Amino acid sequence: MIDWGGAPQRRRRLCIVHRAVWENVRRVQRSKRRYLLPKFWKNAILLSAALAVCGNLWASEVAGLYAASVGVEDRTANSVAAGYSRALEQVLIRVTGYRRIEPGDGAHELLGSARSFVQQYRFLDDGQLWVRFDEDAVNARLVERGERLWGSERPETLMWLALDNGRGERALLGAEDVGDMPDLLRERAARRGLPLLLPLNDTADMQTLTFSDVWAGFDDKISEASERYGADAVLVGRAQLQQNRQWRVRWTLMMGATQAQALGGLEAGIDLAADRFAELFAVRGSPESGDLILTVGGIEEFAEYGAVASYLEQLSLVERLAVDEVSADGIRFRLSLRAEPEMLERTIGLGTLLESDPSPDMSGSVQSLRYRYRR
Repeated sequence: MIDWGGAPQRRRRLCIVHRAVWENVRRVQRSKRRYLLPKFWKNAILLSAALAVCGNLWASEVAGLYAASVGVEDRTANSVAAGYSRALEQVLIRVTGYRRIEPGDGAHELLGSARSFVQQYRFLDDGQLWVRFDEDAVNARLVERGERLWGSERPETLMWLALDNGRGERALLGAEDVGDMPDLLRERAARRGLPLLLPLNDTADMQTLTFSDVWAGFDDKISEASERYGADAVLVGRAQLQQNRQWRVRWTLMMGATQAQALGGLEAGIDLAADRFAELFAVRGSPESGDLILTVGGIEEFAEYGAVASYLEQLSLVERLAVDEVSADGIRFRLSLRAEPEMLERTIGLGTLLESDPSPDMSGSVQSLRYRYRR
């Protein structure tokens, strides 16, 4: 067994391994030949978790999915155990994409053994218990029970919310606004694990989009104003204050050419987006769907190779990853998937690291995809 030493030494040595792989890749690219990697180099790629400290970062990723804070009555064993269960429930809502964890669900069975998944915990000054759970252990148990997993790469969603209080006051909610409403929306988004953006409502926004544009549903104007934010989806709300002092909102989710609608309160829009995205991108725990060849061209630097390999390895729908072949055309990865290739394409399409390459890929009977590293 290799002793990698402490964390700093381990990171340095793992980086050395990947740099050695990269040097082989560069030699092959310079020689303009194809080369099937020996088993050692294929296995080396499985250490790609270390690439997070060697390479560059990729598109936005939701952090902290497997940690939660809950209130506890005291620090007795019973109170802490109950806190573990409530914290794990919050985590399961985020990583499965469900609105709630119901008795009878496969995920609900994990709550009874919440303590076994605890990786770290501490008591906070405000009386809260902060808990972080073992990601691999939680995921493995969910897969065993046939539950779905929603990875950390999620659509960044821009919200345009037009507010009419019925007394002549109308406004668009902005990122700088404070109060119960923005707090409620951000808390709901955090509960569902949804990356949420609110517009700046600065001069540039006001010149492009008005309250009337949003209220009337002028999609072209909304899309034009949204371009500067680079979000993956746009959530539009038209809210009117009712006599009971509750907001009634007509929500529209826009993602590409598709739309979805919902009618409800302020939180209904967040739930609409999270439900829709979980349906599209969450992976149902099941036996592997087979191997897929994914070729990535345009990689010229070690950091680029590291970013691509680490990005692919951390996707929840990827069971295993290996470098299969390198050539002047690109690096060919062999992926074992937990889902169909179409879901992998949708997930990669959310990020900014890779762009689709229409060039044909000669991979025999194995399903294949081609991408290029995006600069």
